[in-house]
Amino acid sequence: MKYFVLLLILIGFIGTAFAQDMGNISDPDLEYTRPIIRLTDENIIPPPLKQFKAGIPIDEITCKEGLQLIFKSSVDSPACVKPETKTKLIERGWIKTELSVKTNSQSIFLEGFQNSYNINDSIKFTLVFKSGQKCGTIELSLMDTKTSEFVNGIGFDDMCDSPYLSEDLRISIPYQGDNSPFKTDKIGSYKMVITNDGEVMLEKEFVVKNADQS
Repeated sequence: MKYFVLLLILIGFIGTAFAQDMGNISDPDLEYTRPIIRLTDENIIPPPLKQFKAGIPIDEITCKEGLQLIFKSSVDSPACVKPETKTKLIERGWIKTELSVKTNSQSIFLEGFQNSYNINDSIKFTLVFKSGQKCGTIELSLMDTKTSEFVNGIGFDDMCDSPYLSEDLRISIPYQGDNSPFKTDKIGSYKMVITNDGEVMLEKEFVVKNADQS
């Protein structure tokens, strides 16, 4: 009986102490000594340069919501900027507008492609695939970078006489005297996406503006 009474007293003591602790936790005057960590975009999404140095592929680097990825021409490093800032930087030629995703820029490139065009201009250029590469169905797609919508495009499935190129392959746009399929009637930011057998090989960004726009 004595032990039973002692047990009840002990249970009551523990319950009282627990209730006091819970009251302290809800006390608005209580000062917490441990730092409170708040989740922000910076905690969740590291800065682009940090992602780049960590070895994340350039086509997988992410920016905070509302910002777009750029690569500075002078120092070859990534940054995240507002869309309107990116447009101005492309016009001035201050950032890289050509992104090689699956290969280096010496293997596939565009000759005569501009950073900016006037509205309703035909977009003319030459696509060059260097020898030694796998050769499959080549597709060029014009995309609106703001909406990610497809604008127009063209494909070539008969350009290869072997699985790998024995010499440089040059495709002029417009092709064989046809009208250029790449013309836009709306100002904005766009990108040309080059794929080879469904794999994205190269992306080239540019701006379309009014003729009297400085």
